[in-house]
Amino acid sequence: MSQSANDWASPDPTKNIILEDADHFANDLACHLGIQFYDKFVRTTSGGIVLEMDLRHNQFMSPLPVNLMGHLSMAGSVEINIAEFRSRLRAAARSEQPLQQLQVELSNAVPGLPMANVLLDVPGVQDAIKGQLARV
Repeated sequence: MSQSANDWASPDPTKNIILEDADHFANDLACHLGIQFYDKFVRTTSGGIVLEMDLRHNQFMSPLPVNLMGHLSMAGSVEINIAEFRSRLRAAARSEQPLQQLQVELSNAVPGLPMANVLLDVPGVQDAIKGQLARV
């Protein structure tokens, strides 16, 4: 692996993700939770930033795991590592209280965001509420 490849990946492999996996995660997140990324970029080990578009156009780098970061498309979103965020959401789904864990993860990614508003915007939640209201 070239030095530039090492610079684009975190020394901690749990913080790295390939673009194809990140795309799949982003699509699932948008489809199932109605949450999207505003931007995605690589944070290099030296602190630099490589735009996602530049990574996609680099035939040598795009298939390699990289330290992909991003912001959710919500006001006040903080920079998050996408691989770690995906792992934490998967852990939340397996937890005893998945809704509470989802709230924790979203609160960490977007401090100060009213979680009730976000959760009520989730398509599945809207369908469940609509179904319950129809029974009233």
